[in-house]
Amino acid sequence: MKPTLAVHLNNAIRVQKLVIPIITSVIVGGIAAAVTLIALAQIDFTLVKSISPHVAILLQIQDGPELQRFVETVAKERDIQVEVVHNDKVIASSTDLSSIGAAVSDKETGIKLFNSILTGNDIVTALNVKLTDGSRQTLTVKSSLMPVLGLSLLVFAITLTGCFILLRLFANAIVRKAQTTIEPVG
Repeated sequence: MKPTLAVHLNNAIRVQKLVIPIITSVIVGGIAAAVTLIALAQIDFTLVKSISPHVAILLQIQDGPELQRFVETVAKERDIQVEVVHNDKVIASSTDLSSIGAAVSDKETGIKLFNSILTGNDIVTALNVKLTDGSRQTLTVKSSLMPVLGLSLLVFAITLTGCFILLRLFANAIVRKAQTTIEPVG
């Protein structure tokens, strides 16, 4: 039995019906991830810049308990991790109270993104501030990359589903049009 024109055309565009949605979804998901990462980095940097004067005042008046409360409140409100380092010692931390007073560990390594660093699980934003007494303070904010990953996967899935549906409809329309165009000739 000889295959019909519809079967032949569907077989001819089978690869395109799979490859185009996958490539489109990867590109759109990647763009969504990049835009979200850039926005998160800018938001974190703005946050660090805006709270650093308050942190500097609390450091200068040596109000450790109030500094700790402030750091914990900011971290809880934004669902981030905040750490204040003064003269290479941790002064306040929203995550590990046992690290307070300890020397700072090595700097974060990863991919530089504007004023932040992308590590394996976090985006780390740090701001160094020189205080009036000549000492220096580093305010560090860590945000999880999981929400960005979740958003990217959601955009990928929606795009993939939409592309499969649209491409299937488009391919069926092409096959029907080709059949109606060629049948009168044959």
